[in-house]
Formats: sequence, structure tokens, C-alpha cells
Amino acid sequence: MDNLLQRMQVDMDLRNLSEKTKQIYLWQVRTFARHYGRSPQDMGVDEIRTYLHHLIVDRNLSQDYIKQIYSALKLLYETTLDRGWDLNKIPHAKQKKKLPVVLSQQQVRAILEAAPNLKYHALFMTVYSAGLRLSEAAHLKLSEGLFRTAG
Repeated sequence: MDNLLQRMQVDMDLRNLSEKTKQIYLWQVRTFARHYGRSPQDMGVDEIRTYLHHLIVDRNLSQDYIKQIYSALKLLYETTLDRGWDLNKIPHAKQKKKLPVVLSQQQVRAILEAAPNLKYHALFMTVYSAGLRLSEAAHLKLSEGLFRTAG
């Protein structure tokens, strides 16, 4: 098993995965092997499907966590072990769509009224009315001709 994990480590290094991702993937593969008490080399599609089903149904793990395990096992089998990864036999879970949070008029009013001064009030109004993300708001610049009066 150690040789397999070392090979997987090399594959992840070649893909330039982050250290945290590497640690998580190796931990997930170890957990998969411990679950069956066998090396992943000796297992295949049936064990992967059963394991993922167990995690989803019996353990009720989050979709993000399942996606992480799926990716770790896919890298192991597809890249390190050079086996096929049949998407028909090991389907990827459909992502649940998250609806955005919509603030009530009272909540919006409370945010705008919480501005300590006119500058922040104008900034909050601009961000809200334009639907800007935080990074977009951080890059706003005042152009010189913006406040010229017609005359």
C-alpha cells in the first residue's frame, strides 16, 4: 500500500496539486482501503460504487465531501493505477443548486442606514444597486469627470 501511495504522491506532484489537497486525497485513499481491509489495487468498480453509496446513504455525508472522495479515487484509479474510470458505472453526483439569499426591504434599508458617513452610504448603494461582488467593489475607482456639472 505504501508503494501505491508514493506513486499517487508523485502523480499529484506532477499535477501541481496543493499540499492540503494531496494530504486529503491520500487520507481518503487510506480510509477507502481500511473500509475494505484491502489494497485499492485489489478492488474495482463494484467496491467504489458500494463505498460511495455507503457514504451518501448510510453516513449522509455532504455533497462537497463526497466530491472530494470521488476525485481522490478517480485520480488513484485513472492516473496512478492506469485503469479506466467509467462514468456510466461510477457517476458523479449532480450538484444541488443553491439559490441566492434575497434580502427584504427592511434588511436593505438597515444596511444602508448603518453606513457611518455619506461616502460609505454611496458605496453601499452602488454595490447593492449594481449587484457587485466584494472583489468588484474593492476595485471601484472614481473617475475625474464623474461629478462635473453641465454648464
